[in-house]
Amino acid sequence: MQYSTVILAALAASGSLGAPLDSRQVEAGSQTNGIRITLEDQSVELGRQFTINGDGNAEVRVAVGEPEKFAAINVSLGDNISNKELRCQARGLDDQPIVGKRGPDDKPNIDVNFSDAGKGPWTFLTGKQVVKEVVCSPEFKKITPEKLAEGQQVLVHFRKEKGDNQPFTIPVNPAAEKSTPSNTNEQYKTVEIEVGKFTDPQSIRCQVFSDRRLTRLVRGQRGENIDTSFADGDKGEWDFLVHRNGQWVSGQSKVRGVFCSRQIQQKNAAGNA
Repeated sequence: MQYSTVILAALAASGSLGAPLDSRQVEAGSQTNGIRITLEDQSVELGRQFTINGDGNAEVRVAVGEPEKFAAINVSLGDNISNKELRCQARGLDDQPIVGKRGPDDKPNIDVNFSDAGKGPWTFLTGKQVVKEVVCSPEFKKITPEKLAEGQQVLVHFRKEKGDNQPFTIPVNPAAEKSTPSNTNEQYKTVEIEVGKFTDPQSIRCQVFSDRRLTRLVRGQRGENIDTSFADGDKGEWDFLVHRNGQWVSGQSKVRGVFCSRQIQQKNAAGNA
């Protein structure tokens, strides 16, 4: 199989990126020293090589260049890297660590800190991801299941008044295929979506239901954007809208349940999510 690859060969010693010794296109596997990172996308096998002086005992960062989507990452530590426990992260456009897996499907190893260990590439858990940079650090350790789950969940905050610092919050697993009930009869004026630190804030949207059957969607507005699904985007709260006298105005709504997913599409093209 062939891959479209970006090869970031790092000879590691300080945390700063030095001038590349060789920036020509190279074939995968031509580098025996350094930290070799291969970003794969099942296409033509090409790469770009960068060099950082060091031994793997300090953090190093390498910008991928023009951001594009990749399906997997492989970490290969060269002969001169003394720290064989070194791990690396692939970072997305919002600097979020991307989650990957490798190993058998019935018992995969899932992490955001990718090791070499001679076990091959890590496949990105949610499909192709835009990779902005790769960061390798001796501080990165194998993540615990609890920290992984925390970083992947979505917190949906409801407020009776905008800016209230004590919201009613529902934690949601975006991988779940059904809605999460709210277990409340209260009415709220706003909703705010807070995605976990291992999640692209633009990749997940949430829907809020106002009826017990979880079929009636609540409408909301943020800036000029009006929609029935809500994103994080690091842009704050959405105001709920209610239909009165033939028009949509700000108001309160009951919250019976929430559904968050990467499959929900933005319906209104006006404004940004």
